[in-house]
Formats: sequence, structure tokens, C-alpha cells
Amino acid sequence: SARFTVSELPTPSRPVVTSPASGEDIDMTGRRNLVFTWQPVDGADFYDIALYVEGSGSPILRKTGITGTRYALNNLRILDVGNFILSIRARSEYEDVGVTRSSPRLRVPFSLSVNIADTAPTILTDELQYAE
Repeated sequence: SARFTVSELPTPSRPVVTSPASGEDIDMTGRRNLVFTWQPVDGADFYDIALYVEGSGSPILRKTGITGTRYALNNLRILDVGNFILSIRARSEYEDVGVTRSSPRLRVPFSLSVNIADTAPTILTDELQYAE
């Protein structure tokens, strides 16, 4: 009878996100994109990210099959100020046996804000010729 050995296919470890930091408040004033970065995971072929508004079950952004350790979100229209969760996992694909192994998801909370002037601009009129 034929004998064969099945070796355990390793599961990649959970990625470590370098930006945003957990709990970070990101000032989006004047920014054209929001960049997510993470450290490479040994054996990972791809990374999957999802972005959630805190408290929402469905993501406002989902990208799968990212091969690098960086993703730049250029469509800022999907964002608003407030609290968000970045979810990321690493995936290893064993194409010869048709198996994919995924790491546990890492969830990173962060918030976005926009710096708006503290005081309303003063309107100059004939009666008011100067403003503090």
C-alpha cells in the first residue's frame, strides 16, 4: 500500500500595524490620502484589510490580495471625522495543494479629525474696521 505524509501547513502570524497607531487621532486637514502600513509577516503572500466605522458591522472599505505592506486610501469621500477600526490579516497560499491559511485579524482603533478654526472669522464692516 502507498504511504504518504501530510505536513502541517503553517498559518501566518498576525500582522503588526505601524500606522495608524492604536488610539491615534489623525488630523486630516489638507491631506489627500490616508496611508495604512504594517510590518511584513514571514510566509505571508497577501494581506487583506477592511475599514469600519466604529460600531458598524459592514466595512466602508475592503481590499484583499495586497502584496506589499502599505495601502493608500485616496478616496477620502468615504470618510468622515470620527472613530474607525482598521482590520488586517495575513494570508499564505499553498497553490500546489490549493490551501490558504489566514492569520487572526488584528483590529486597530483610530480616529480622524479636521482642524477647524476655534473662532468664527470676523466680518469687517463700515462700523468694524479691525479684528483681533
